[in-house]
Amino acid sequence: MKAILTLSLLFCCGLASADHGGHKTEVNIDRVFVSPSGYDDNDHVQMVVDGLFPNQCYQLANTNFNVDEDKKIVSIGQMARLKGTSDCKKTPLPEYLNYPTRFSSEINLGVLASGEYTVIYKSQKTQKSERKFNVAKSKTESTDEAIYAPVSDAFIPEMIYETANAEIVLTGVLDSLCLQWKQVDIERFEDIIVVMPKMQLSADPTQCRQTPEPLEKIIALGAVKEGRYLLHVRSMSGKGINRMFSVVKRPETGGRL
Repeated sequence: MKAILTLSLLFCCGLASADHGGHKTEVNIDRVFVSPSGYDDNDHVQMVVDGLFPNQCYQLANTNFNVDEDKKIVSIGQMARLKGTSDCKKTPLPEYLNYPTRFSSEINLGVLASGEYTVIYKSQKTQKSERKFNVAKSKTESTDEAIYAPVSDAFIPEMIYETANAEIVLTGVLDSLCLQWKQVDIERFEDIIVVMPKMQLSADPTQCRQTPEPLEKIIALGAVKEGRYLLHVRSMSGKGINRMFSVVKRPETGGRL
């Protein structure tokens, strides 16, 4: 018993010393990305918090949120841990620490009752910023009204130049042997791109695959202008894949290639 207690104390003290006296503080959020429409009251609603830490002494901590389904209000607060190292206590900070870094945090709100919701969060511009989204009443009792492809990952570079045709790659595994591609729908909402890869059951059972096979599909998103975007890809069983990316203007080359 004494040995267990001693090990517990060592584990506890080791964790405490590794913290270097750091503490948590609430930080500003640049924007909350959530699709303004497309969710039903049988979907899992997701959103992404995006912002910028002022220097390298900040570390991402918990994202606090509260959903008031009666008032249809979602309140969000992003916490960060301040490192308590000796270099982080210096004024001014050492050069290697004194540059900003971007953070993103995904929030899963779960299934919400239908209605229009207001997201409230603290930004640098104002103490109370808002964004709205709508949850529609579902027409069926199924998880999804469409059969979405079983996408497990979506790839787009974290930063790209402005282009007339951005592309993404969807990957996964086709375990359901009778599913075939139907179409890919894309909806754009200013700074959010929603991709809905839809499948259908094969009309001819003899055409069903006998073994699982890789899912890989290249999707053209079209033109993207300078800005910060959320790519939200719907997937089977109410899941979604969220990827943040930035688009910047192509630098002037002065006639050089």
